[in-house]
Amino acid sequence: MSQLQRQVFTTPSQYLNSLQYFERLLVETQKNIQIQKGKLLSGLKKIQDTFEQIKGLKEKLLGLQPVLQEKNFYLKDLLQKLTQDQLQANMVKKVVQQEASELNIQGERILILKGEADQIYKDALPMLQGAMDQLDKLSRGDIGEIKQNNNPHPLVRFAAECIAIFLEEKPDWENIKKNVLSDAGLLMKLKSLKLESMTPATRKNIQQKRPF
Repeated sequence: MSQLQRQVFTTPSQYLNSLQYFERLLVETQKNIQIQKGKLLSGLKKIQDTFEQIKGLKEKLLGLQPVLQEKNFYLKDLLQKLTQDQLQANMVKKVVQQEASELNIQGERILILKGEADQIYKDALPMLQGAMDQLDKLSRGDIGEIKQNNNPHPLVRFAAECIAIFLEEKPDWENIKKNVLSDAGLLMKLKSLKLESMTPATRKNIQQKRPF
């Protein structure tokens, strides 16, 4: 401006606006300085806390040295005991192997007994199938007559007990009369039964049944 030999005049309004701008700039700068100062103080506090923690850990480790030595002695004793236990375990292993051999023999016997039980089951199936075939001839009146009989024929009782087992009911005669023969839908349930869907527990109970 001095080279151009010009004079620049500032109005009061422009002067006030400039002051307000510099005031805002000063406030923002002071605010940023306070924020940075706070971050620095926080960082210094964390560093100081870390030093204190390290100091505490070092003191704790020094205090644990006697304990660590004691643990070292304990581990040595433990290793000796484990060695002795291993010798005893080897002796027990020999005994277990002998018992396992005996169990294998017993297992073979069990397989034989299972085969006999399965044969009994197969022998009982025709009798059960025959009873199922007679369902079409059975009426509610026939069931009522059976229910009124307190001492039924052994074959009738056997058939009723097998039916109770199929229906997962107790096979005693009083329960059969109360919960099996009194069921209005008994005939439909019996006709819908499938021998091949018999559960292992039911099969076992059937295998244990005898007609007399």
